[in-house]
Amino acid sequence: IRQSIDSTAVAVLQDAARLAVELVSADTIFAIEQEFQVVATITNIGTAAVDSGKFALTPPSGYLILEGGDFVEKVVNRNFSLPRGTDSIEIPFQMRASQIETLQDSIKGEITKAVDVNTGLSVSFLAKRDEISVSTKDESLEVLLEIRDLLKEIKSTKNKI
Repeated sequence: IRQSIDSTAVAVLQDAARLAVELVSADTIFAIEQEFQVVATITNIGTAAVDSGKFALTPPSGYLILEGGDFVEKVVNRNFSLPRGTDSIEIPFQMRASQIETLQDSIKGEITKAVDVNTGLSVSFLAKRDEISVSTKDESLEVLLEIRDLLKEIKSTKNKI
């Protein structure tokens, strides 16, 4: 409660913080060792501010996340907060695809901690976790297969002439 100039009381009511996370990548099929970005968008459905937030991104085997100037194959944690009046925050992660072809791997993200500033308690979640299915393709092999198919088509066309 704040003191008003005209001596009337002002109460600010806030809904408890409720968070949801969504992982987004511009693409989900990558060339071997291709660098790309994954963005975790954390949205507060409530109106109370959030502090002491922690978000963890887990790469699949062979995928790397840029941390401290180096690409690492481990869970990477980032701190976040959502001040009053801030509905969402984006946390970008620079990544590198596997060195070998992979099928349907998952990049997983999770809010591991977040505190409602008004209560000092952990927030509730609409979506605490999210994941993206990704694959790595050896483009050089695909190009060779396309050339092979094109040569077969040319040969077939020649035989018809």
